[in-house]
Amino acid sequence: DAAKNSLAEGQEIQNGDFTLLAHTNTVIEAKKVTFEDGYTSTKRLALGGGLATNKAAIKFTTTAAAEVTVYWVSGGDGREIKIIDAAGTQKAITEVGSVKNTAYVSMLSLEEAGTFLLGSSSSSNYIFKIVVKEAAPEPVEMVFDAGAMDDAAKNSLAEGQEIQNGDF
Repeated sequence: DAAKNSLAEGQEIQNGDFTLLAHTNTVIEAKKVTFEDGYTSTKRLALGGGLATNKAAIKFTTTAAAEVTVYWVSGGDGREIKIIDAAGTQKAITEVGSVKNTAYVSMLSLEEAGTFLLGSSSSSNYIFKIVVKEAAPEPVEMVFDAGAMDDAAKNSLAEGQEIQNGDF
């Protein structure tokens, strides 16, 4: 578990099929939001910065092409959700022209298997839930839910820090 103010610089948070790569400004906090499809979350993950291969990212691996659904709130006008591969090459990005504090449910497509990192196109957005559905012969679904995470205050997480926390 990751208690508030207990996360160190460079720490990674491993949880089920996902790994949070913390930024020094990463925060996990209470925030209730209901999305257009009826999903309600009581916690959010503020990534704390723009997506990089070593911080401010949620990492996951697929064994086939996949559809990724992201429940998120814009941290500022014009910010998007982006997915890159382990080398930093952009693989998908939303194009919603986001408005600060607006909730979105976005679908992104990954054309091949691999290890990917999901995060904010610039500065921070708030992540509530990620659903990854592989297009394998036997479909696989992975779910990240910020509601399953313990709180973490700003500046309490290190860049690249891993945190074990339940099963999301």
